[in-house]
Amino acid sequence: MIEPQRRLLADAVRNRAFKLALEATVPRAGQVLDLGSGTGYLSLLAVAAGASKVIAVEAEPGLAHLAERVLRANGAAKKVQVVAAASHDIALKGSGTADVVVSETLGNHAFEEHLIENLMDARRFLKPGGTMIPRAVTVWACPVVTPRLRESVDTWDTGDGFDLTAARRVGLNNLFVRTAGPEDLLEGGEVALDQATFIRGDGRPGDEPSQRKATARWTLARATTIHGYLLWWTAELAPGIVLSTAPTAPATHWEQVFLPLMEPLSGGRKDEIILHYSSDTRWSTGCRVTWSGSVGRLPYRMDNRDGWPR
Repeated sequence: MIEPQRRLLADAVRNRAFKLALEATVPRAGQVLDLGSGTGYLSLLAVAAGASKVIAVEAEPGLAHLAERVLRANGAAKKVQVVAAASHDIALKGSGTADVVVSETLGNHAFEEHLIENLMDARRFLKPGGTMIPRAVTVWACPVVTPRLRESVDTWDTGDGFDLTAARRVGLNNLFVRTAGPEDLLEGGEVALDQATFIRGDGRPGDEPSQRKATARWTLARATTIHGYLLWWTAELAPGIVLSTAPTAPATHWEQVFLPLMEPLSGGRKDEIILHYSSDTRWSTGCRVTWSGSVGRLPYRMDNRDGWPR
């Protein structure tokens, strides 16, 4: 429970981005709702930014108790109320009075920690003209053209002669947290695959579904072997303040996400690569991601639930 919190707090890029976003958005004596507050770090930043009241909502009772101790140690207990519950299960006195709703429930794949569900529910706590952090999240994709990432996850040949095909199928139908470099990617191939907007251009909250689909296409300039896809995200926390997990951005604890193909697929010059992507992060589903399509005339289909009992 505490190790993920340590990793978050050790991420200076993340911490600075949220600090700047809170400083830019919290009005003097404003009210802030911190969803998934963990140790209470963002609540402390909100108080430092000028908030007169912060409600820190944390579903894990042990973490909620720890946050209370951290807040007391930093003289913020009178301004921060810790609520040990999931935000969608609570009804707060004075709902609709938060100037800022902040939720750092961003996962490696952006949405698997239920950021969309948290912020869509949190609209009921936001006052007219209030804002959310993040305002929008964009998921990016690029084909992977070197074998390095795929070789790091396709390790099912033990050398004993046993048939582990079934386990390999389940294993490769997965999302892998990895660090990639530009040399691993199709040159110039990064595309914006999906975007969730939580505060629209007119200042009103967005309406984003949990079930999402997108398609991306690339045309090969030369014969190339495709090993999978790399995903990363950019989060607009406040106007002009962007947190990025791109392989070209300063490193964060999120790294990137590698979606492998079951086998490498080769395409020729002018062949088209097609990626059909879907994600479902409804509470009842958890997180299901599929990626399918073709490289030239060679089809593929991957599903992180493939091989597991339904």
